[in-house]
Amino acid sequence: MAISLASQGIIKDAINGFLVIAEDQFGVGDIIKVEGFTGTVETLNLRITQIRNAEGQLITSK
Repeated sequence: MAISLASQGIIKDAINGFLVIAEDQFGVGDIIKVEGFTGTVETLNLRITQIRNAEGQLITSK
C-alpha cells in the first residue's frame, strides 16, 4: 500500500511537469513566483523547477 501511495505522488508530479512544459507556461530565463519565492528559472524538467533569486540563492521546487 505504501508503494502505491508513493508511486501516485511520482506520477502526479510527472503529469504536472509534463503539462507545464507542454503548455509552455514558463521556460528557462523567465521570472516567476513559486511557493512564495521569486526568481529566474534556471532548470525545468518533469519533476523540479529551479529558480535563482535576486540574492543568488538557488531554490528548488518539486
